[in-house]
Amino acid sequence: REEEALNCMADFALQLIFLGHILDGMPAFKEFTKMKINLLLKHCVDQPWGFTYLFKLGMVLEQGKIGRLQSETHGGGVMPEDERVGKVIVGEFKHFKDVLTVVWNTQTAATQRDVSASVKEVVGKKVVIHNAEGMHHDTDEVGHEALLSGFWTYNR
Repeated sequence: REEEALNCMADFALQLIFLGHILDGMPAFKEFTKMKINLLLKHCVDQPWGFTYLFKLGMVLEQGKIGRLQSETHGGGVMPEDERVGKVIVGEFKHFKDVLTVVWNTQTAATQRDVSASVKEVVGKKVVIHNAEGMHHDTDEVGHEALLSGFWTYNR
């Protein structure tokens, strides 16, 4: 069988060269693809409905709701590689920044503490410097009510 393999080596090498051309062009192809996607997304942004549309599109992509469907024997639903690519697109392009913020806030909501409880635990410190003796920290007053009021004003 080695003799057969040696006889086919030129064809095998040529197939590897063809595949190598694709491999060699991948970085340029990736940059070209990113440029095209950016142009498409910019076109959407330029429309009066653009921002809302891109937000909804980003949510659909991030949630993996659109893509090729698997056969029922494989569990149905969107193919995992299409779900992954949707998430990559949302993460890769700045047009979907707000979607990432909403996803982050949703995913971390269970770990977020009550604002009032957090503000009550804030402790102020001030640095007291002594010439030859060095420095130390003293506790300083914190206006908890003012801090909480500022938080609520900012988040309106």
